[in-house]
Amino acid sequence: MERLEYLFNLKILCFFILVIPFNKVSAQSAQDSILAAKYLKKAESLLAEKKLERSVIYFKKALDVELKIYGQNHEKTIIYYDRIGLIYKNIGQHEIALDYFKTFLNLAIKRYGRYHFYAGYGFLNIGVTYKNLFQYDLALENYEKSLITFQHLRKKDMICFIYNNIGIVFTKKGENTKAIEYYNKSIKISVTLFGKNYI
Repeated sequence: MERLEYLFNLKILCFFILVIPFNKVSAQSAQDSILAAKYLKKAESLLAEKKLERSVIYFKKALDVELKIYGQNHEKTIIYYDRIGLIYKNIGQHEIALDYFKTFLNLAIKRYGRYHFYAGYGFLNIGVTYKNLFQYDLALENYEKSLITFQHLRKKDMICFIYNNIGIVFTKKGENTKAIEYYNKSIKISVTLFGKNYI
């Protein structure tokens, strides 16, 4: 009887040894989630006020906390790379934006595959950034990859947008015949989707 009681007490002790650290980790995770949510709310508030430089600081703080909770391959953390990249693009820090967009793209492809919306969007943002850096051949290369993804997904609105962007790059390169070809492709889809009076 004493032996059974001893084994029972040992099991209880082992249970508490296993459960208590788990609860501490869980409590820490909950605290981290609250902290990340506060950082995110502050970042979005600053973004709404168009205080981009301050906003990006809080997005990065939120990302750091979310990375501790979820790791780099979680959807929650993947999205941060795109949002931070967009802010850097909008404040004209295109090289930094490019790093964030490339990370976003690589993580998106790893998690969702090459033909997911996020992959197409990642290629698109990289293309726009290369265009802003006057690296037109790299911009076209990424627009083409984005186009392939959105054609696979049959996202005509995105295809229309990319055709227009390709036209812009050809215009900047002085290749007006190619530019007009892509503008016409964009117009054709726009008319089909939105009508002749669409902006």
